[in-house]
Amino acid sequence: MIATDDLPRLLARACTPRPPHPRPRAGWLSLHDTNLTVWEYQVDEDGLRTGVFDPLCRHLRAHGWRVEQHPRIKRDCPILSKWHRYCRLGDLEAHLEMAGRTIKFDMYQNVANVQNGQGGEYDFDRLDRMPTELRQRCLGSLFLLTRWLHTRHGYTLPEPNPRIGRGHMTATQYVTKKYHRPPPEGASGYCRTKDGGLLKQGAPAWVLDRRTGRWLSCRTFYIANSSWCAVTGRYGVLTQFACDFAIEPPGKRPGRRHCPDSQRRLRLEEEIAKAVGALNFDRAALLLDLAFGQEPLWGPLFRLKSVKSEMWWRPLAGGYTADTVEAGLFTWSEAHRYGGRHGNDVEIVPVNPPLKQKAA
Repeated sequence: MIATDDLPRLLARACTPRPPHPRPRAGWLSLHDTNLTVWEYQVDEDGLRTGVFDPLCRHLRAHGWRVEQHPRIKRDCPILSKWHRYCRLGDLEAHLEMAGRTIKFDMYQNVANVQNGQGGEYDFDRLDRMPTELRQRCLGSLFLLTRWLHTRHGYTLPEPNPRIGRGHMTATQYVTKKYHRPPPEGASGYCRTKDGGLLKQGAPAWVLDRRTGRWLSCRTFYIANSSWCAVTGRYGVLTQFACDFAIEPPGKRPGRRHCPDSQRRLRLEEEIAKAVGALNFDRAALLLDLAFGQEPLWGPLFRLKSVKSEMWWRPLAGGYTADTVEAGLFTWSEAHRYGGRHGNDVEIVPVNPPLKQKAA
């Protein structure tokens, strides 16, 4: 069985160098999932229709496809029906369309694993959803069409872009091949880091991963403007701005999490809700101390309730919930700061009885 990831590379072999085409057309092929598209550099609808579109319809009929005017296009917009064809080979269906300087051949099926209510034509990952027999038939059709378009019209299918991963390229190989140009001279603003240093092509540095909040050691490669690519491991690549880098090691231990206070607060309140839901009030009291400090510091806690929708505010005023346990906790100052913006539309409700008393 042919792996889906290897499909573009295998189809590119159908366009291996052959004797030069006597009059090749100025265009190329592109492939995505089950969609094969012919692209031309210039818009010549009459020449593209008589030279490629009509012969392609005859080629499909010669290989067992039923080709006819698309019934939906003919019903809804008859003036466009001459540019659209409905094709079928057993349970494998296809939509052949010509638009401007492109010809699209899009295959799909409505036999199994159809998720979209409008039919398999509108599903994502159509090749992976196909049963084995239809998938092999689809791959065979793609290979034959690619070879025919290359042999008859001289179209080529470019090699797919390199990928990072096992069996492919390492992060360093990928980045040095794609981002090999150093930053322009005199553009120090594009290289200025968080600690005031200057980034250099291929030099070691530290980068802040905004997703995890960690400082990672890396090597830097220039992309454009103030964007830089950081190679953090054998297969690890991050794209960040220069202000997210540092030349000197961070003050704290490298790799330690430095998440923003808002993310820390959200995570702690999620854990408090889980502990209260499990009736583990001792753990909830401990998490309250971590989230708000010792009791004399934060005092009583409150929840905010929308009077209009009768829903509780989530932590940090991030949405609504009908579950009291998932509702956010607010100190007195936070409750009046958030609630004061909405006036009488928000009700400030004290947490009663306090979680500390439950734990005791």
